[in-house]
Amino acid sequence: MSGVARRCCWGFPQVLVCQPLRRMKPFPTSFWLVCPFLLRSVGTVESCGGVAELKRESLGSAREWREYHLLHALLRLSMLPTSQRAYLRSRRRPIYRAVCARGAGGAAYSRDPIAVKCLHLQAASFMALGHHPMSGWLESRVSEWECGDALCRRAS
Repeated sequence: MSGVARRCCWGFPQVLVCQPLRRMKPFPTSFWLVCPFLLRSVGTVESCGGVAELKRESLGSAREWREYHLLHALLRLSMLPTSQRAYLRSRRRPIYRAVCARGAGGAAYSRDPIAVKCLHLQAASFMALGHHPMSGWLESRVSEWECGDALCRRAS
């Protein structure tokens, strides 16, 4: 992890930024959801068939998804130091190509532009970037994006 992409109103991390490589292998996601409240909330949507529903609702928006996956690939590539990028490009071509050709969650978007993986990574990406091809769908399914005051008082 390399930092916090988003914090809640209480200052706690909700989404972490992930390094593009882990042990010289591509790490599939740029953002990691860590807020226990959101993990539970998004997990409920996912366990009720949310991934399949999101994919169904996404039909017809292949261009937006392709652009979204490309954004993730470019983001990961830009996070690599210039020297490491040059090394991968010249000495580790398969790793370099994997970083360049994989979108959100490591999706091979050239084969399936509407590659929808777990909702936790969809929510984390949406929160970190403020953009998602299906932001309206995510906002309508995840009822609250911050824990409430009463919940925070109960936890302390």
